[in-house]
Amino acid sequence: MSESSFKQFLLKEAKDNFNYNLGNAALVLNRFDEACELYERALACCPNHARALINLAKAYRCLEQHQKAENAERAAKDLSPFAWADAEHDIAKINAIHGHIDDAITKYKKILENRPNHKETIFELMKILFQKKQIIEASSHYLNLCEVDMSFIPPSFHLTMASNMLNIDSHDFSIATFLHLLKTEPDSVDVMDVLSHAYMGVGRCAEAQDILEKILKIRPNDPVKKLKLAISIAEQGKIDQALDMALPLIKNDAGDVWTKSITLMHYGFLLSKQGKEEEGFAALTKAVEMKCHWPWPDFNLAVSLYRRGEFEESATILQKLIRYGEFNVESWANLHYGRALWKLGRLDEARKAFRYGMNGYYGFCMLHWRQQYGKAEAKAVLEEARAKLEQ
Repeated sequence: MSESSFKQFLLKEAKDNFNYNLGNAALVLNRFDEACELYERALACCPNHARALINLAKAYRCLEQHQKAENAERAAKDLSPFAWADAEHDIAKINAIHGHIDDAITKYKKILENRPNHKETIFELMKILFQKKQIIEASSHYLNLCEVDMSFIPPSFHLTMASNMLNIDSHDFSIATFLHLLKTEPDSVDVMDVLSHAYMGVGRCAEAQDILEKILKIRPNDPVKKLKLAISIAEQGKIDQALDMALPLIKNDAGDVWTKSITLMHYGFLLSKQGKEEEGFAALTKAVEMKCHWPWPDFNLAVSLYRRGEFEESATILQKLIRYGEFNVESWANLHYGRALWKLGRLDEARKAFRYGMNGYYGFCMLHWRQQYGKAEAKAVLEEARAKLEQ
C-alpha cells in the first residue's frame, strides 16, 4: 500500500469511528434521530460496521421504527454473531463517561451474563467497581480477567488491584502477582514495597526483610523503608537490633512532617514491643501532635489509650476517624470505637459501630498493620465484635 493510500485509509477509519462515537453519545443522551443520522453516516463509509448496525437498531427501536431495527439487527448478525456485545460495551463506556455509572454497571453485567470472557467489559467493570470502593466485587472480576488473559491488564493496574486485594485477605494471590510483575520490572520500588507489605501480612518477615534491603540498595536514604526494615527485623524477635536501626532516624531532623510522624509512630511500637510501654506511648503521642494529616498515628494512639483503660479518651479520637472518608479507616476505627463504647456502657451505640465495622474490609481488619497489633490480636477484635453483637 502506497503512503498516500495508507493516509486515505487512516482518514476513512477516523471518520467512520468519529461518526460512530458521536452516534453513541447521542444515543445515551436520548437524541435518537441524531443518533440514527450519525450511524447511517458511519455505515455509508463502512457498510460492514457491525457495532454501528447494532446501535442503529437500538435507536430505531426507541423511535418505534421496528422494521428498520430488525433489518439492522439482521445485517449485524450476518456480519458478526457477537457484535451486540461489542456495541453494548461501547454504549456502557459512554454511560460511564456521562456519569451514568449504575447504567454502565448494569450493561456490563448483562454482557458478561452472555459473554463471560469479554475482556474489555471485565476490565471496564472492574475499574468502575474499584472506583466505587466495591473492592471485593472488583477483585472477583480482576481474578477472572487474570485467568482469561493476564497480559490484557496494564502493569500499573495489576499493582493497584493486587495491592488492594491485600485488604481482603488475598495475600497469596497478591504475592504471586507482585512476583510476576518483578519479572518484567525487577527494580520497581513500588512493586517491591507492596510485596514486602504482603510478606509481613502473612508473617514471612525474613522475606520482607530481603525485599526491603533490596529497596534500600536503590534508595539508601529512604527513612520510611529503613523503618519498615527495622519492623521486619523486630517481628523476627530481634528487638534490640531493630531499635538500634530506628534510633538514628528519630534523631534526624531532616524530612517532612509526615515522615517524622510515621517514624515516631513506628518507633513507639518498637519501644512497646521491648516492654518500654511509657516511652512507646510518649513517642506515639508526639507523632499525633505533629498533625501529619494521616489517620494511623491517631488510630494507634486511640488503641493505646484503650489498652491503658482510658476508654473515654480513646472513644473521642475514634469518633473522629469513623467519619474519615476512607472505608478501610472507618471500618477498623468502628470496631475499636465499639469496644470503647461497650466499656463505657453505651451498648446500643457500640452494637451500631460493630455492625459497620463488620461490614468493612474483613481482611483489612485481620491483617493490615499486623506489626502494630499482631494477627492474633486483630482476630480477637473481630471475634469480640461478633460475640457482642449476639448479646
